[in-house]
Amino acid sequence: MPETIQDSIRRLLRYRRTPRRVTSAFRNWKHNKDILPRLQTQLEMVLDSYGKFEPIVYDTQGIHDDGTDLVLRCKQVGSDRSPDVICFQAKSFDDLSKKRYLQELKAQRDDSFRKVMGLTWYFVVLCTDAVAHENKVRQITAEFRSADRTEVVVPEFAYTFLLHPKARVEALVTRSMEAGDFVFKSALESLDDLISPSARALIIFMTVRWVSVGDQSFSVDDLLRNAYLRSVYRELQEKQDAVTVNERDPEDEPYRLFDFEEQLAEDLAILGNDFCGFDEKKGELQLEPSRLRALVGLVADSSARYEHKNGQLLEYMFNLMGVRD
Repeated sequence: MPETIQDSIRRLLRYRRTPRRVTSAFRNWKHNKDILPRLQTQLEMVLDSYGKFEPIVYDTQGIHDDGTDLVLRCKQVGSDRSPDVICFQAKSFDDLSKKRYLQELKAQRDDSFRKVMGLTWYFVVLCTDAVAHENKVRQITAEFRSADRTEVVVPEFAYTFLLHPKARVEALVTRSMEAGDFVFKSALESLDDLISPSARALIIFMTVRWVSVGDQSFSVDDLLRNAYLRSVYRELQEKQDAVTVNERDPEDEPYRLFDFEEQLAEDLAILGNDFCGFDEKKGELQLEPSRLRALVGLVADSSARYEHKNGQLLEYMFNLMGVRD
């Protein structure tokens, strides 16, 4: 059964915590000028992505009464169900610097449930410095922990959601909506044996190039000179290095990445003949169509569904296939 719109929004709101120190940026975000326009844009991005799979009609309204900053009404086309009505109340750093911030928030939430007809869920989105307002965030979370149809989104998750790039939103919606799809599962399974995250990134990079511009052959020198591929390898290595020893499970030590040149050679060995062969006469790697059939189909479908250009398609596929998870 397809994921509901409400579940998709909740999952994206809970996708990934940003480090607490990063939320200090919220100090400069103003409620009406910065936070609400960004929140509305991100929600509409989710709804547009969802609509690629399940036809929906929706409306987002920014209002400043009835205890709600933003009301989202959405309904699946052809459904007999009443529209989902989801309300969002955002709180900025300045809002939470007020003495009566908690009383005001409780009154706003109660006001919404009295006045917004058909309200199905109420999100409180805390866009503040998680360090400076640690106790206030804790108090708000505790206050609404058992509240009916109410959920608090803490600053670490709010920051990630408000900065989700379009390609990531589309990829995460696709992952939920097509979780049971044969081609999608086959594409994921085809990468299961690749122990290196950069090897998965490499074969996706080459497959996207094949589908989008027709390159089925690659020289090692061309791969070494590719600045985008180098940046992806560096990002994966930095992400791995950022995980402290205390956060690692000794029983599940991750594959350790080397510097770009050494790691690329290692990844080409990992890919081996299953994914690509080597043409000694031309000195080029040749992609193996039979092993990549499902992945090629997924790239082609994604290109047609979202009309991505090459760079957007790469970012989308990395997120879709979990390279950055």
